[in-house]
Amino acid sequence: MVEEFRTSGQVLPPLNATFLTLIPKEERVTHPKQYRLISLCKVIYKIITKVIARRLKPILPFVISKEKAIYVEGMKIMDSVILAQEVIHLLQMTKILGMLIKLDLDKDFDIISWQQMRSLLEAFGSNNHSVHWIMRLTSSAFFSILVNGVPSQPFFPP
Repeated sequence: MVEEFRTSGQVLPPLNATFLTLIPKEERVTHPKQYRLISLCKVIYKIITKVIARRLKPILPFVISKEKAIYVEGMKIMDSVILAQEVIHLLQMTKILGMLIKLDLDKDFDIISWQQMRSLLEAFGSNNHSVHWIMRLTSSAFFSILVNGVPSQPFFPP
């Protein structure tokens, strides 16, 4: 199956099937935010994506801005906190008017432009075969929700 994927670039539908289940964070659940969403991917899918992620690792520091430090190995979330403190201090010391905005980062993945991702991968020298793999893996995923251990009808992300 992996060799077929490697040579053809086609993703077999069962490979990209993912179950979604909700695990309660607390004993008494009264609101949807009190659940943790867990995605259960197939092992082979995780292995393939891990191989691709390792191949992309060297270019990540050039692609991901320093403000998104937690996504780059070797960078720490505290780097962003320190950067924010330095900006506040600079504004206070120089008496320059400024504004800081804290954005909700929960939806970062929802706003990815896959066409922009393709262009970015090509610009950083990824070969067409690798780009095709990544685009097929990300665009062919489908999900079923597990309710009491029974999967719902499969659906594709928007």
